[in-house]
Amino acid sequence: LYTVLINYECYPEMSLLLLLVALIAAVSTAFAADFNSTMAYDPNAALSYANSHCNTNSEWLCAEFVARALHAGGEFPGVTDYGNYNGYNLRLVSDLKKALLHYGWTASSQGTWCGSQGQVLIYNIDGDPNAHAAFAIGNCKLDQHNPSRCGTSSNWGPNIVLKK
Repeated sequence: LYTVLINYECYPEMSLLLLLVALIAAVSTAFAADFNSTMAYDPNAALSYANSHCNTNSEWLCAEFVARALHAGGEFPGVTDYGNYNGYNLRLVSDLKKALLHYGWTASSQGTWCGSQGQVLIYNIDGDPNAHAAFAIGNCKLDQHNPSRCGTSSNWGPNIVLKK
């Protein structure tokens, strides 16, 4: 926008339309970045989805399964391609984690945590802090893909908990 203003001063014959287009683009970008953080997240809707899809669609990677459950709960509005949601590949644990942090989720310290219903568990396996993602269903249980495990123990290894 600043560049457009400078160019406008240097070249008065430039149309104000260019300035308006730049302003709209700047506002649209800011709105898109913050839109997701204004959506209400419903952990019950996410839980219902996770429970009903835990043993299905085994081709989904662990992070994509979690992202789909979160989407059912209101997160990631308008997603159609889990490989590219606003620049995040929600099929990858590292990008899922980055996206959630970007959209206002917070991370616990590393430990061996259970997580509460609707929270996301990111496991550290063999030194990889983004090795696996799972969906916490409450009572120290999780749903996950790769491998598909439904209602199994969530405190099996070092992890962090992401929560809204």
